[in-house]
Amino acid sequence: MVRPAFTVQAFGAYAMATGLLLMTAPQLLLVPLGFAPPQELWIRMVGVLAAVLGAYYWAMGAADVRAFFRATLWGRALFALACVGLVLAANAPWTLLLFGALDLAGAAWTAGALRAHPEEN
Repeated sequence: MVRPAFTVQAFGAYAMATGLLLMTAPQLLLVPLGFAPPQELWIRMVGVLAAVLGAYYWAMGAADVRAFFRATLWGRALFALACVGLVLAANAPWTLLLFGALDLAGAAWTAGALRAHPEEN
């Protein structure tokens, strides 16, 4: 089993890559997923936030900050739940669930790694 820090850094890399794509060419990610071509600035701001959060994940993984790892479990699960809520209540495209599923899978991976290495918690 991989170390928890690796799972958090991998998730950080995913978040940074997604953020950079949303900042620079959001249509390349969103249109194939069934979203309308973005015209407004907000999606690029979401990209900035995703990239910054990804950098935090990367840095916390590098520093092996276990309290952060545990906190992300709740945050990523809540994000997945929010994606479900947006699909059900706000008519968001079902493909939004893919983002939620990736967050939930990442949280499960980190949780498993934390359980596999309890001596370090």
